[in-house]
Amino acid sequence: MELDRLKKGFFGYKKASVYEYIVFLKEEFSAKLMEKDAQNKANEEQYLSKIQQMEEELKELRQKCDTQHGEQTMIAATLVEAKRFAEQLKQESAAKEEEAWKKFEKELKEKYRELKMYQDQIADIRKGFLEALRAMDEQLQEVEGTVEAAKSECPGRNMTLFERKER
Repeated sequence: MELDRLKKGFFGYKKASVYEYIVFLKEEFSAKLMEKDAQNKANEEQYLSKIQQMEEELKELRQKCDTQHGEQTMIAATLVEAKRFAEQLKQESAAKEEEAWKKFEKELKEKYRELKMYQDQIADIRKGFLEALRAMDEQLQEVEGTVEAAKSECPGRNMTLFERKER
């Protein structure tokens, strides 16, 4: 209804006509308002549904994030522990190597002393043999001299047993 259709009276618009117009506008606006309310209600439900869906996704992502953070923390701790263990192994290895070198050097010195002792014993034995051989040689020469003297004193006797055989 439009304002032109309002009926005019002597002092302005007729009350019934104005009331009808107001009722018409009220019904029209009420219908539009109800339509808007229904649309707003549908939009609200749609948005609430979307919010709930996004909150669930957010919850899942937070759980994944927490899980990944836990895993990263565990990996970092494992790496730190591995580095510490590797350093400890290096130190232990260096200590064992140092100990092995000291033991090797000690054994080497001991073996060198033992070898020196054997060399000295061999030198002493050689010296003893040389002295024994010289003494034997001297005795042999004395015995040969005695045999020669005996041969010359007894020319007719067979003394071939006492002669030295050349090799």
